[in-house]
Amino acid sequence: MKVIPKLSIATIAVFSMFAACKNSSTSDFETDANTGLQYHFFKHDEKGAKPSIGDYAEVMLTLKNANDSVIYDAHHKRRMEDSSLTMKLHLKESFKGCLPEGVVMMSIGDSASFKISADSLYLKTFQSKQLPSFIKPGSMLTFYIKLVGFETPKQMADEIDKKIKERQEMLEKRKADEKGDIDKYLADNNVKVKPESDGIYILNRVKGKGKPIKAGDSVEVKYTGMLLDGAVAETSDHGPGRTTFTLVYGKDYFIKGFDDIITNLEEGGSVKALIPSALAYGEQKQSHLILPYTPLVYDVEIIKVK
Repeated sequence: MKVIPKLSIATIAVFSMFAACKNSSTSDFETDANTGLQYHFFKHDEKGAKPSIGDYAEVMLTLKNANDSVIYDAHHKRRMEDSSLTMKLHLKESFKGCLPEGVVMMSIGDSASFKISADSLYLKTFQSKQLPSFIKPGSMLTFYIKLVGFETPKQMADEIDKKIKERQEMLEKRKADEKGDIDKYLADNNVKVKPESDGIYILNRVKGKGKPIKAGDSVEVKYTGMLLDGAVAETSDHGPGRTTFTLVYGKDYFIKGFDDIITNLEEGGSVKALIPSALAYGEQKQSHLILPYTPLVYDVEIIKVK
């Protein structure tokens, strides 16, 4: 079944409007004879494609308690890096009158609300040992749902397999490209030094006049981590009064290469080095800038050793 990938502004506006409204009165709800589920359709296409129990439904969801207070609203919960307002629900029955039994009554594009037993939802579906303090025992919760799309278990498995394959291909490409990216950086910046045995390039080192760093020392550093194109990816400067970072040398480095480049430095010294991804974050994505297999250039100043 085709899943609608994107919602129009108009669709979002319509859902936002009904989800923000107060709960419909009890008289507005009908009761399903088979499940006892109370439901109310805002929009319903009888002939539309409907999911089945076991499928994965993509929905926009708002949840309110018996006092009409919002417990969950997708509009408020979305992450900055993820503009999606939807979430996926695995449609599994956990009790008579559960939410999945309502969702399978819906067609793609439908909007509806469902009254669900708070006790059953938390104790049976969520398998909580007790109700949260903000939920009144014996009360009903109201879900506002817009069904965006759905997938069968096979389609979901195929989608996961596709994403795994795409990620693996991306990782292999980035890994293969890293050496060429480093070679280009060295050539563009006229770097003549040879790499250390671990592959790190020490681009510049200034000897300090203070205490030399030894294993177990507390080392206060000021640093900037950059991509090969000069874009700043991370820094020790986190605002007024937080411009440095303290680590225990040899014990709690955040990347292995960082300890390696400050080896043999002293208080007051500094180093600039190119660290290959194998000694940085490897195949992990650290941020929107530090992607898998990203080599980094660090400028580090040793502020204090104790």
